[in-house]
Amino acid sequence: MPTGNRTVVERHVKPSLLIVTTTFPRWEGDDGPAPFVYHHARAMTEFFEVTVLAPHFPGAKTSELWEGMRIKRFRYAPKRFEVLADGAGIRGHLRKSFSNKLSAIALIVAEAWAVLRLQEAHHFINSHWLVPSGLAVSLMVRKKTHVITAHAADYDLLKKLPGGDCLIRFMARRARAIVCSGARLSAGITSIVPEARILTRPMGVETRRFTFCESKRTGHREELRLGKAPVVLFVGKLSAKKGVHVLIRSVSLLRRQGSALRLIVAGGGEKAVDLKSLAAKEGIAEEVIFTGPLSNEDIAGLYSASDVVAVPSIRDISGETEGMPVVVLEGLSAGRPVVATDLCSVPAELCGKGVIEVKAGDEKSLAEGIEEALAGKAVVEMEAVKKYDVRETARFYYRLFKGEGM
Repeated sequence: MPTGNRTVVERHVKPSLLIVTTTFPRWEGDDGPAPFVYHHARAMTEFFEVTVLAPHFPGAKTSELWEGMRIKRFRYAPKRFEVLADGAGIRGHLRKSFSNKLSAIALIVAEAWAVLRLQEAHHFINSHWLVPSGLAVSLMVRKKTHVITAHAADYDLLKKLPGGDCLIRFMARRARAIVCSGARLSAGITSIVPEARILTRPMGVETRRFTFCESKRTGHREELRLGKAPVVLFVGKLSAKKGVHVLIRSVSLLRRQGSALRLIVAGGGEKAVDLKSLAAKEGIAEEVIFTGPLSNEDIAGLYSASDVVAVPSIRDISGETEGMPVVVLEGLSAGRPVVATDLCSVPAELCGKGVIEVKAGDEKSLAEGIEEALAGKAVVEMEAVKKYDVRETARFYYRLFKGEGM
């Protein structure tokens, strides 16, 4: 509007959002930690001025600017003990040494202190994982601005700990809401705190990044010498709860029945050696390709190169399982049918629209699901998938924080 000889330009000022997490890239291009919180944070910049608070890791900067996001990393121990945020999972580190347990306690304290210093500069706070980040924020912030995103392993851990239910009640009562990645998780937390606001929303994916690409399909299949064989793809960390051993046995079963399919296992982890030994024992070592850790770009290309994506999640010996793996949505975004177990909490609207659900831990059920997918009995409906694009998820959180129609 004109004011004398000046023109005042009115600009929309975005509210500020602090995202608190222990799962975040340590530097640009880092393929260690899973990138789902990073993609979530980047999408949130459409609606918020975003600051991400994450643990420090040796070699990482304590403060920097990425793609419109301010990244701050808090110190919590001498550098040689700051190993918990490498992407392998904090729980795995806790099993390795007593010093890591002490580092975890120090991390919660340092994270809470960092939140205390930053909270007044932000309108809203979104913590990822009930522990440690949800707890650290809950100790410092009461109700007004805090939304916790729970992913499953955090809930499973608390359910095993003495007083875990009490901690869940404490956090739920001090947060505006808890957003759960899957229905199983939502039901579990609701049973503990029925009066709390518990919502279900999987983490979104950048659907455009995984769109089917014929050139990538051709290139990857030639590079891996796949020929015309149908390809089953697994993507993820090679940990027990991922159920890759069940998948290998299923592929072995199908090959004994005459199928010429190949299996690609994309990812690294603690079970890699055991899984390679299992493939050799099953007599299919030549038919299983273990890629090791890959860049996000290469993984996107592998979806196009595959014919079906398998998500064989199980409950491991400690009782831990997954929420709703983003791999399901990545595969669907590439137009690939997905075979997922009944522990994956796949939204009901996607089952029958590209997803075939099978019994967890049952190699025969998984094999039958793969057969059905290869036979064209699971047609992906892209309109259903687009509802879970990371931009739609960001819009969901914006409405939740602003109280618009929620």
